[in-house]
Amino acid sequence: MSSKEIIKIISFLYEESTGEKQEKLLAEKVKKLSQTKIGKELGVKETSSIQELPLTSYPFYKKFFENPSEDAFLYPLNQYIQVITSGTVGKSKPYLVYRGFYGDQAMVETLVSTMILSTHDGEKINFRPGDVCYVNVAPAPYGAGVGLELLKRLGGSLFKMVPEDFNLPFHAKVEYFIKNYEKIDLAYMPVATLLDTIYPRIGKPFKLKGYVSQDRAADPLKNKIKEITGVFPTSLYASTETGLAAVPSVEYPTGFIFSWKIMYVEFIPEENALTEEFEKVENVETVSLQKVEPGKRYQPVVTPFKWDLTRYVMPDLLECVSKNDKILNVSLPVFKFYARADKIISLQNFTRISENELLTALEKAKVPFIDFTVRVEIHGTKEYLVMYIEPSQSVDIDEIQKNIHKELYETDNDYRSLTDFLKYVPLKVQLLPQGAFKRYLERRGGIPKIERIGMREDRFKELLQS
Repeated sequence: MSSKEIIKIISFLYEESTGEKQEKLLAEKVKKLSQTKIGKELGVKETSSIQELPLTSYPFYKKFFENPSEDAFLYPLNQYIQVITSGTVGKSKPYLVYRGFYGDQAMVETLVSTMILSTHDGEKINFRPGDVCYVNVAPAPYGAGVGLELLKRLGGSLFKMVPEDFNLPFHAKVEYFIKNYEKIDLAYMPVATLLDTIYPRIGKPFKLKGYVSQDRAADPLKNKIKEITGVFPTSLYASTETGLAAVPSVEYPTGFIFSWKIMYVEFIPEENALTEEFEKVENVETVSLQKVEPGKRYQPVVTPFKWDLTRYVMPDLLECVSKNDKILNVSLPVFKFYARADKIISLQNFTRISENELLTALEKAKVPFIDFTVRVEIHGTKEYLVMYIEPSQSVDIDEIQKNIHKELYETDNDYRSLTDFLKYVPLKVQLLPQGAFKRYLERRGGIPKIERIGMREDRFKELLQS
């Protein structure tokens, strides 16, 4: 693929006056939205600015999704498809998604750009037309499966997606990779699947042009991933609510850059993050994409241009790591996933420990693990961070508990203050039997994920019984 062809595909990242173009797209949406039931309940008028509207969450839209009417939505009802979330946090939620949102040209550009940029080695792009891209996501009616089916038909001429049957069960897709890995150029799958199932089965490193994962373990394990695949992992931002909304950063592995053509994004500063579900809320200060600051964390608020969700508060915390990507020469902010907004461990109101911190502590403590989940439990009068770990080999529980505590104590100021002030070790480790997470995931629907923080009580009991 020539440099000119590549630049043409990713040219939207370099367009000028994107703010003005977004304002035009917003005005078009607001005008249409003002004529719908959803818009009227939000108080939308034809001339409303986006900042005049309330922030929204899933409960506001729930009644429209469950009992849809023709006058409620932006587009005719026969152009909507039902999509459900995987239910990683809380129960699965049904959505009605405009078919043209997932199949929009802007979304196709983002998908193709993600594939291309995932092969950038820091010096050049290694993507070639016809490259084979392995994808292991949940099939329809889950959002990832619905979106990829549409995008495959629209953007698949440049690359081949495998397995061709998206409806294969998760384990069958894993077997497909193991049997065909030498023919695969790019891959999208969970980190745990790559490191703990595929790599041991293949038994040796193998070469990929690009590896993409939304798994939070990708960042702390990026060096191990490169040892196995020859490439650093890349990441993106995708969800039922946003579709595929960002492309990978090259300068910052596992960082991503929002596509300005898909949605308007605002940001709530971390200290004001909304962690409880609500229908509508007003008078919450947000920061524009242009005004985010590196080193600060934010909760995104999204308004897709071609779907009904408006000022929808996402349950994530993102960290801005840079105002640009110098390798790509792109002057748009780069973000990394930090944590779920409601997935941060607070002990005795001292700590704010994220999943990434725990993953890093495990890696530095050299704990051999398949996966883990953590809970805050009260023992006596004190709160403890209890880690339920499935080790990948025989371990001394006291030794790994000591090592994890040491890493958290040295790297987390609040954890150290809690330990010193209350004079106790606020960490406990419990070992799970071999195969516990594998058995648990095989029984789950949707995209197989481990809720490493905040696992629902019924699912936690199911894990313990696995």
